[in-house]
Amino acid sequence: MGQIGHLIRVGNKAKSAIAIGLAFGTAAGPSLRDFIFILRFGVNPATSQLILPAACQALIALLIIAWAIAIRRRQINWLLLIAASTTSCLCVALAWEAVQLFRTNL
Repeated sequence: MGQIGHLIRVGNKAKSAIAIGLAFGTAAGPSLRDFIFILRFGVNPATSQLILPAACQALIALLIIAWAIAIRRRQINWLLLIAASTTSCLCVALAWEAVQLFRTNL
């Protein structure tokens, strides 16, 4: 994460947009996986314990992206940022889903 933060600060528009998207996706991916799990099975006693941690992770991800945008101000390639954020978030969510499937099938 330190290298990503350094790249956000000193990288050009494209590299910083990718780094911001990677940082956002890494932080938001697990919460996306939890929210999809909750939507899939509904809110019940087993899934209700996931709501608060997932909301906190999503809030942290939003704080990361707000901080990064504040640092770069107007020097951001927005399309690349959206693409990198979406891709990174989905990849991390799928990785967490794979880990969960592996853990439940042991």
